[in-house]
Amino acid sequence: MNSPTDSEIQQVLDGNLNVLFVGGDDPRNKPLCVMSGSFNPIHDGHREMAQVGFARLNRPVIFELCVANADKPPLSLAETHSRLDQDFRHRTVALTRAPTFLEKACLFPEATFLVGVDTLYRIALPRFYEDSENMRDMAINELAGFGCRFLVFGREIDGCFISLNELNLPEKLLEICDEVGEDEFRKEVSSTDLRD
Repeated sequence: MNSPTDSEIQQVLDGNLNVLFVGGDDPRNKPLCVMSGSFNPIHDGHREMAQVGFARLNRPVIFELCVANADKPPLSLAETHSRLDQDFRHRTVALTRAPTFLEKACLFPEATFLVGVDTLYRIALPRFYEDSENMRDMAINELAGFGCRFLVFGREIDGCFISLNELNLPEKLLEICDEVGEDEFRKEVSSTDLRD
């Protein structure tokens, strides 16, 4: 993958550039699958989710690395380079400063986001919307208005495999979700486990 310059990455880190495409041209002229993550590190579960998304939807899949995560400290220039230097299997990486899925939807209208059930559950938590269910519901409606959807992958959490139908989610969020069944995808690996 071609490595961006320090200056290009710094523009994203400083908020002067919304998105920088690495390893390919701007792919937003057609509907996409977007695999968002911190990729610390990227692993076979991420890559297989991308393969399933492509096979299921027949859309180009890009990886989105956000330098400003809603749950984690912002990335440094050195850490951003380190994450981008990983093996994304020749797929385009979008480097963004869009920590919420509503901000991602603004950048990638009509995208289908490939997410695990743990990520989808966090999207529904009011704490990310100033502890307001009303603000959460408005954000989900706005996200749906951009034509975005979620393709949801089950995950093993605390020794139990959790699928979409086991989550208690707002109806409007469920309406824009499709599930990948356990028989189609089950990968018990996480970046946290690999770091530990």
